[in-house]
Amino acid sequence: MYRETRKRKSIRRCYSQTFRKKSAKRDPSLPDWNFLPLEIVEKIFQFCIWNEGHIVLKKLGSVSYLWAKVIGLKKFWKNVDFVKGSEQCTNQQLGRMTRNLFPLLIDCETIRFNNCLTNRQFVDMVPKFNNVRELSFQAASRVTSGLLTELADARSLESLESINLNGTFRKSIIPKAALNFCFDLMPRLKRLNISNNKMHATAAEAFFETINSKCRKMEVFEMENCLYVNGFSDPELDYAEFRQNCQSLKVFNISCTRFQAYYPDAELGVVIPGDCLDLREIYLCSKTALHLHQTPQRILGLVENCKNLEIINVCNLKHMDNFEFLLYLKTKKLRSLNISYLFTFIFPAQIDLISQVTDIFDRWRHCLEELNISGSTFLEPVWAAIFESFGKDPALRKLWLRDTDIPQEQIRFIVKRFEKLIYLNVCSKHNICSTKSIDGVFYEENLKELRKQL
Repeated sequence: MYRETRKRKSIRRCYSQTFRKKSAKRDPSLPDWNFLPLEIVEKIFQFCIWNEGHIVLKKLGSVSYLWAKVIGLKKFWKNVDFVKGSEQCTNQQLGRMTRNLFPLLIDCETIRFNNCLTNRQFVDMVPKFNNVRELSFQAASRVTSGLLTELADARSLESLESINLNGTFRKSIIPKAALNFCFDLMPRLKRLNISNNKMHATAAEAFFETINSKCRKMEVFEMENCLYVNGFSDPELDYAEFRQNCQSLKVFNISCTRFQAYYPDAELGVVIPGDCLDLREIYLCSKTALHLHQTPQRILGLVENCKNLEIINVCNLKHMDNFEFLLYLKTKKLRSLNISYLFTFIFPAQIDLISQVTDIFDRWRHCLEELNISGSTFLEPVWAAIFESFGKDPALRKLWLRDTDIPQEQIRFIVKRFEKLIYLNVCSKHNICSTKSIDGVFYEENLKELRKQL
């Protein structure tokens, strides 16, 4: 017994001595992480945050005691991103690491949450958010629409200006949560993105009613591709009220979201209030046919007086037979126009179309940089009128002509005349492929070679 005990002690002593000898043999040419200058450590941290987000700070804090103290510096917690780098962790690791970092969010201004966030965790943290200006829940797929109520009821969010809820909720947004959010918080926001969510029709009505009348501070509103789970009528967008009240709005995106456009008819004696709208970007794409009272000529009546309008996207509108809806626009600063898949049939009134396109594109030839008229079907004189109206030295840089019946001669004219083009898409099922046909996608270098060949 005594001999066995002595033998164990001697083995333990030999092992510890061997371990100490190996530990002592550290290469002196390598830096000791504990003695790096603080400014160097901070630069390392900042570089890691830019590349891998704030999740990486938890890993860095485990290197040494000094580094664990450094990750708590306020300079790293102004703009917080818990999404970047989260794909490299398992759900269990991500949840543990994120929860350990939550206490450091006291002085942050912007936060992007990952899918570990729950409604209860947010309620526990929200009293600390006195300085928060932007919140993004785009990747926080575990929260429910009750989050809207928590946001509306929070007293600490006086500085909040922007909320991103793009595709956040797996289940539909319930009316009670939407009403609380719309009437208590939404009028104070400058930017709101609630795209790609399902909602009850009553919830959709609340969003439309609020943006119609109460959002004088709103600069960006996006409600794209939202689906209604019930209800017999679509929410109404009152053009006259909207144009009067949305004084700060610059970006309006309700593409592929159903709505009814209401505009008072002057013949009925309705007084239309003053126009204060100054939009820069509007997106009104459609998946379904317009209602009978929403004529294509009226769909852009919302922005006809916006002189600083730069981007228009109205692709996939149905029942189009002319360009009259663009003639009334007063903007002379248009940079991007998407009217793809509007003119899918050949119409007889070709003379009217030639006159319209000549007027429209001659007006914007000095500023229009992007044009998408994919899916359009015109006779050859109309195609010629469109691109001849740009005149000499056009500003156009990107052009989409996908699935059109544009003649090959007109494509050659475009390649030679439009010297500033850096992108051209002429992939078309209408073109008859031959050795001389121009078909496909061309970028800047390809276009230069093509011009030389022509």
